[in-house]
Amino acid sequence: MLIKPVVTIAGGSVVCPVELLEQVALQIVSEDTSDTEATKTILDFKVFDDEMSVYNFQVPENLQCLQITLTARIKVLATGEFQDLDASKTISVDKYDFGRDVVDTPDQMLSLCMLMTI
Repeated sequence: MLIKPVVTIAGGSVVCPVELLEQVALQIVSEDTSDTEATKTILDFKVFDDEMSVYNFQVPENLQCLQITLTARIKVLATGEFQDLDASKTISVDKYDFGRDVVDTPDQMLSLCMLMTI
C-alpha cells in the first residue's frame, strides 16, 4: 500500500509539511466474507513530504473489506495545544477479484492520498 498524507489548514488553502505531525499511526482493519475482522496497528508510521510511504501487508484470501486509518497529532502554533487528526478510507473488494495474483506492478498497488485538515 502506498500512502501520501496531505495536511491542510485555513480551509485547505495552506498545505503544512508532514514533518510537523507527531505520533503518526496507521491502522488496517480487514474483514473477510465470514465477517471475521483482523486489526493491524503500526505505531510511529513514517510519512514524508516528498515521497509516498509504503506498507506491505497480507490480507485473508476471502477478503471483503479493508478500512485504512491514518492518525496523528499536530501542535497548533497559535495555542501551543495539540490537535488530533485522522483520515480514513474504506475499500470494498469485489467478490470476483479473490482469485487475483499477488500485486507486483505499481499500477495495481493500493495508493491512498489521505487528507488531514486542521
